[in-house]
Amino acid sequence: MASKDLIVLLCTLSLAGCFTACEPRGDDDDSAGASDDDDSAPATTDCAALDAALQNLASWPVQTSCSYFFSASTSANDYRLALSFGVPETPPPTVGTSFVISLDGNAVANQVTGSLQMQAGSNLNTWDCNDALDPSMEPVVSQQWNPIAGTATLLVTAVDGEAWPGGPTLFTGDILLQDVDVEPDTQQGTPCDVPDATWTDRSFGWLPG
Repeated sequence: MASKDLIVLLCTLSLAGCFTACEPRGDDDDSAGASDDDDSAPATTDCAALDAALQNLASWPVQTSCSYFFSASTSANDYRLALSFGVPETPPPTVGTSFVISLDGNAVANQVTGSLQMQAGSNLNTWDCNDALDPSMEPVVSQQWNPIAGTATLLVTAVDGEAWPGGPTLFTGDILLQDVDVEPDTQQGTPCDVPDATWTDRSFGWLPG
């Protein structure tokens, strides 16, 4: 394997940790009075706490982007929204190109594969775009909400060229959330509204490392 390909593979595996490492770990048996492996409270299943946190979603202060990934988190790192876009390798991104994730399965223009995570917990963003993972800061998810409606868009606003000859294209882009609803993974059929939000001038295409 060429050294360039190895670098891309290692960085991609690191980025994958942004999604695969953050699995829900809420107490699933406290409500039954059974013994548990931790003493945390049962996960909240309604929308009240999430609604309060989302009032200033667009200005959540901790924002991270790399590759085709974006996350925003509260200052306490106890709420996190993350998006991963399946941007095709070819053709390379150009200014004005948009990549759209349909969160309800309906066909949309410029559609790509992708995913959205909405989570509550602790240390939620510590592994995002990070190739130096600290085991003592492992993300812990107490509640997760799954998307059931709306779209997430990555709009290319500037192109900076290849990271290296033949490497990924570096570009600047905006993230837009529109008409998004989510529901608790422990209580399907309880939709929670996510306000429309825009994040601008984020850097994409680069890889951690």
